[in-house]
Amino acid sequence: MIASFPVIDATALHRAHFGSSADVIVRAPGRINLIGDHTDYCGLPVLPMAVRQAVQVAASNGDGYALQAVSSLDGRSIGSDTGPDPGWAKYIRAVFAEVRALAPERSIRLAIDGDLPATGGLSSSSALAVGCLYAINGLWGLDLAAMEIVGLALAAERKAAIAGGAMDQTVIALAQPGHALRIDFDPPGHRHVPMPDHFNWVAGYSGDKAPKGDTAAAAYNSFVLASRAAAQKLSEQLGVDAGSPPLLSRVVAASTESVHNLPTVSVAEAADLTGGQDLGLDPSRRLDLAVSAGHVLSEARRVEDAETALQAGDIAEMGRLMNESHVSLGRYGSTTTNLDRLVTAARTAGAHGARVTGAGFGGWAIALASRPATQVVAAAMEAACGGPTFIATAEGGAEWSLRKV
Repeated sequence: MIASFPVIDATALHRAHFGSSADVIVRAPGRINLIGDHTDYCGLPVLPMAVRQAVQVAASNGDGYALQAVSSLDGRSIGSDTGPDPGWAKYIRAVFAEVRALAPERSIRLAIDGDLPATGGLSSSSALAVGCLYAINGLWGLDLAAMEIVGLALAAERKAAIAGGAMDQTVIALAQPGHALRIDFDPPGHRHVPMPDHFNWVAGYSGDKAPKGDTAAAAYNSFVLASRAAAQKLSEQLGVDAGSPPLLSRVVAASTESVHNLPTVSVAEAADLTGGQDLGLDPSRRLDLAVSAGHVLSEARRVEDAETALQAGDIAEMGRLMNESHVSLGRYGSTTTNLDRLVTAARTAGAHGARVTGAGFGGWAIALASRPATQVVAAAMEAACGGPTFIATAEGGAEWSLRKV
């Protein structure tokens, strides 16, 4: 059964918890990545879209404590209460630390609600970070541009959790309704790609949490470090500068043979290669540089081809690329048994293609279907892992309003 989502109202939570109305309301959507996973932190392109499900932030100026916040996720609050922070608080504290220098005497009260599933790979943490920054920007009159907000959110999330890339924050800030967003990072750029009317997207939950900022952080950061070490090795062979940190975007000219012959190294060896940062990993952990570079460089080529397929409305080709991407992500190590089960169920039910969406390690899969097959595909995905599922549509990016409510 396709999931129904709760009505969200952060303004009511703000009134109930703080005893007054909010001044700024923000909606920050989640995202589904159509193709291009584990490429953004390598400087290579991605092709996501924003979805209807979102985080909502209601904000007002504080008095007393520098930062106070409450979330409907667990009913817990930070600021005036004592005791350990809930998991979501680390992102808000990191965001507040990033903007503190811009307005050192200001304080804020935040109420967080939403219908975007958490720890599922739909970018709830980035939606929270971007949403809070939009609220602070509007409330304090900081006049930050969208890409400045993206940069602050990325910096905050890297300090709070993982050494990720900027895909999530960028699409959350810049998405347009009815479009996917092609994002480039080296050099930076983006363009909106119209979504064909006959492309129907079904998202299904694997039943496995994907806590990228928690228990899956080490796995994620190992991918980041492996990509950097692979980029450094290939750059030495090519005689080019891979940058600091080294990026695979600088070595796309490497031959298939060179990529295949990359070694397996320890975290300690990879850190030495890339400037000394081990990203908090076990120094003895082994990193397969050939698998890392092989996935990332082939995935970047699939992004190029997928954009062409979207522009041409070629649903069969888009599906083929998604299937190929999922196989590559399986070799890379970011899929799970349940994600594979979801993908197989979707394809068997008539989807043109299906793949894990986001970083993996659990979370959601996305399937591409024609309109007549959509409900059948959704039912098959639900039966495979117990759901929920939802029909994903390409929506606009973060929105805010400055008003008393």
